[in-house]
Amino acid sequence: MNRFGMAGIAALPALAIVGAGSERIAEWRDSRRYPAVGHRVSIGARELNLHCAGSGAPTIVYEAGKQIPGFFWTPILTRTSAFARSCWYDRAGMGWSDPAPAPRTAAEIASDLHALLHAAGERPPYVLVAHSLGGFYARVFNASYRDEVAGLVLIDPASEDIATRMRSTPRRTPPLSPAGMARVARTLGFFGVPRFFSAPTPSRPPSWTASDWRELNALEQEPSAIVANSGEGPYQSLGDEARAAGGFGSTPVLVLSAGHDALPPDALTEKLAIHRELAAASTNGRAVVIAQSGHFIPLEFPDTVVWAVRDVVERVRRR
Repeated sequence: MNRFGMAGIAALPALAIVGAGSERIAEWRDSRRYPAVGHRVSIGARELNLHCAGSGAPTIVYEAGKQIPGFFWTPILTRTSAFARSCWYDRAGMGWSDPAPAPRTAAEIASDLHALLHAAGERPPYVLVAHSLGGFYARVFNASYRDEVAGLVLIDPASEDIATRMRSTPRRTPPLSPAGMARVARTLGFFGVPRFFSAPTPSRPPSWTASDWRELNALEQEPSAIVANSGEGPYQSLGDEARAAGGFGSTPVLVLSAGHDALPPDALTEKLAIHRELAAASTNGRAVVIAQSGHFIPLEFPDTVVWAVRDVVERVRRR
């Protein structure tokens, strides 16, 4: 090994110390800059963060997607709280919620949410509104607590059939288990590696204020959120749980699909077919394609999401 290689190895401890110190400072700064929104509720040995507003049954409960805190729903919750009680929460390790041991199953996540709502005094019936990976958790919650769920809005939901039916998006086996990935993410996060390599903040959607948009992106990049995300799954196991949850009976269901998703044409066609089948798993189901929207429909077309939530809420009230 030449002298430059030796010098690089010798510098690693110093770089690690600098990285760890910088990360502690950044976390302290974020805690001051972004105080908690909502309130922490004990569900036993842990506390989860919940934010609710408005009044009127049924209670709308928002479930976010992969590595996304509940704060993601802020502009939409502000609008739906005008016609019904509306709540978002942070899954374990996300936002301002305590972490939980990895791996995390969909049943455990659904159980956390159920315990949180009851401990906080948020009364059923619930309308679950879930985006992306959150669709798995909402479906498992519906199966586990069917008497408490009055309706569902699934927004470009994840599919358990993605590996077998979307031929252009082959199934990939992760190199590590969720627990292993969480350990790696925790180590890298301690030394500030994810923050150093984080992507630039995306363009702000019109429905977001500049300060709230900065806060959302900061929360998504917190090491705790990356660790929590790594510990959920693996994806196919979550999908298997959702498949086992079965259909929806006569519960009102509305599935919103992104028609401008970043998928090959054949995979997009198959995804839309899967979403239609998911809606048809309820005798009171509907599937709607948002032709110009990408995967993040709540950011790109919030008016459509509010319309979908109101539609299901009104159908529940008529029942």
